Parts: sequence; C-alpha cells; structure tokens
Amino acid sequence: GKDISKIVIEILNKYGYKSKEDKIYLQTFDFDEIKRIREELGYQGKLIMLIGENDWEEAPTDYEYIKSEEGMAEIAKYA
Repeated sequence: GKDISKIVIEILNKYGYKSKEDKIYLQTFDFDEIKRIREELGYQGKLIMLIGENDWEEAPTDYEYIKSEEGMAEIAKYA
C-alpha cells in the first residue's frame, strides 16, 4: 500500500504548512500513527487524535485506554 501519512506530510511541507502556527490540523483515529507522524516523519504542525469506540475497529488503538487519564497524558505528548 501507499504511505498516506508520508505523502500528506510532504504535500503540507511543500505548501508551507509545517508548524503549529499554520492554519491546518492533521487528524487521525490511529494513536500509533500520531506518534509516527511526530517522531519518524518529524511533522511539527497541529495533530488531533480522533477518538472512536473499540467496536468500530477503525484502528488498532485501544480507545478505552485513550479515554483514561493515563491515555490522555500519553496523547498530550504528541498531539
């Protein structure tokens, strides 16, 4: 498959959307992808962690954990 996050980040960078001051929000349901976007791809713009329900099976993310105080603290490190 295609690395959609990498492609999107390259396009955002090309058009100058690189920092938290820029008027764009990148959103995902996948917590592992939020971490990857920040750490591996080096994106410094605004990230939003979308939260669903585990039974949706949208992403490998454990939304019950994410909704906990500990989970929210983990998200705050990246988004």
